Amino acid sequence: MEKLGVEPGMKNKRFIIQGFGNVGYWAAKFISEYGGIITGIAEWDGSIYNSKGIDIEDLHEYKMNKKGIKGYPRAEEVINIFKIPIIPILI
Repeated sequence: MEKLGVEPGMKNKRFIIQGFGNVGYWAAKFISEYGGIITGIAEWDGSIYNSKGIDIEDLHEYKMNKKGIKGYPRAEEVINIFKIPIIPILI
């Protein structure tokens, strides 16, 4: 990490999560708890992005009520998540 000029740990690093089922939800939750910022989520019914970060618990509640993440009001819908202007780390 030092050779790359990157601080160890998750704090203040940005992440995109592929899938928001059991594994994706828990990964996003733990990344957030350790200070990582979830900026994008790609799911079967659509992809969302928020440069300031996505509130994982709020999104999880939305998904449970709506049966998907499409239409989540606190992020913008993204057609191709790989066109987001950051370097993603996919989990």
